Amino acid sequence: MTINISNYADLLRWWHQYQAQMLNHEADMIRNGVLQDMFAIRRRLELSCLTQPNAEEFGCEDHLAKLRRIYILLENLSDRLELPYLQESLPLALQHAVQPWRESVRLRARLPHTWEAEPVEHTRLLVMLAENLLQHLATAAISPRHCDITLQHQFGVKELTFHMLYRESPPASLTEQTAISLKPFLETFQILTQGDYSQDLQARSLTWALRWKT
Repeated sequence: MTINISNYADLLRWWHQYQAQMLNHEADMIRNGVLQDMFAIRRRLELSCLTQPNAEEFGCEDHLAKLRRIYILLENLSDRLELPYLQESLPLALQHAVQPWRESVRLRARLPHTWEAEPVEHTRLLVMLAENLLQHLATAAISPRHCDITLQHQFGVKELTFHMLYRESPPASLTEQTAISLKPFLETFQILTQGDYSQDLQARSLTWALRWKT
């Protein structure tokens, strides 16, 4: 049986929506189940440590510190499973996702305060693409002087741009590796949004631009 491109796009869109729903469900299970239980256990241990005459010998502070670390790890896992602001706003979702890389890639984000609702699969894909690119830049042998992320909407066309400026011309291997890393995301972007993308390599800069219609 042959699947035409329209059916393929619908299937891929359904799969992204289904995956997002499943991950959201798992994140809710952690937040409303495991984290609540851990918080209750930690509170009981804290109260016990206050009244325990040999709390120091029992290692109360050490146990509490370990519980706090586990709590934070689970909280971070929950955030990764269900991307914050995924349902609400693409700019807010991007703002939250790129925060960890602000210093390592000298990130400057120009994101609008208001943005019309995007399908959840679009937002998730664009956030994942941004995270992948920034992680790649942060671990590359040559770091950019700064990286600008710009999201804008003009004349019925939306555009997400990543512009990296370097102190010297980036080697071909760097741009090739970046292109290989982004390719699955970019091709999926084309299918889901019916949009397009471009790469512009100049003497000391590299720009990726994604465009899709409203």
